[in-house]
Amino acid sequence: MAKELSHAVLNNYPKVNRKVTGIKMTHEFLLRAFLTFTILMVLQVAWPVGTWVVGEAMKLVDPDVIAPLIMCFS
Repeated sequence: MAKELSHAVLNNYPKVNRKVTGIKMTHEFLLRAFLTFTILMVLQVAWPVGTWVVGEAMKLVDPDVIAPLIMCFS
């Protein structure tokens, strides 16, 4: 019985290895897809905040000078 069992185990190694490899590859693909989705969601939230920060920084660096209106009556 032990001999039959060991023979069955040896015969099933390639099938089991292929199955485990498929499971590992599926896990890696799903993990990569989830991380990509998460990064894109964070980017979608951060983009408007980043544009606002850059706009405010540009206002501080180069403020608009308001020229007073001078009326000259001669």
